[in-house]
Amino acid sequence: MLIRKAQPCDSKESSKLIYESGSKICDFMFKTKRKDTLDFIKFEFNSNKGFFSHKNMFTGVVDTEIVANIGTYFEYKLKNLMIETLINAFKFYSFGEFIQVFKRIIYLKKITPNLKPLSLYVGNLAIKKQYREKGYGTQLINSVIIFAQEQQQEFLCFDVYEDNKRAIKLYERIGCIKGGTDSVFLASELLPKQIRMFKKLGCSN
Repeated sequence: MLIRKAQPCDSKESSKLIYESGSKICDFMFKTKRKDTLDFIKFEFNSNKGFFSHKNMFTGVVDTEIVANIGTYFEYKLKNLMIETLINAFKFYSFGEFIQVFKRIIYLKKITPNLKPLSLYVGNLAIKKQYREKGYGTQLINSVIIFAQEQQQEFLCFDVYEDNKRAIKLYERIGCIKGGTDSVFLASELLPKQIRMFKKLGCSN
């Protein structure tokens, strides 16, 4: 599998993978009566700013098919990314819908544990069903580990649904541990519990 930085032309396939990686949380934040979550993800993916921007994504390609996606977010940039996503939401939704989305994002920010300094947060990891169990998830994460080390980051951090045993096993296999007393948190009564996991990184060679 070839791993490369995502490009705006990847929008159709990559946006679907981003949505599949966390549809419950995405819908909690961005779904409204008039607007579909996936449409907002596509809108932001094609922009240069915000959490879902292609600039934050790596894409996995087999032959010419996009089969995997992974997002990377520096701890020190999270505040600016949230502001950028709110600006994109203001452009995308009606004013009334934007207020709903704004409240949901702020609520989720309040109940989500903070990251350690010098952390690279990894999210939106998804692989097409027919390409799973081929080692592509490990390949993606190993590429991100190298990227994080090159950027002098000390930790790799993940949030994973508590019932996603496959993902938890994958993260444990690459050396992740649960993040202490704040490792388990509940985003909402509408959402399942999530586990914060992290990996201490060594220096790059």
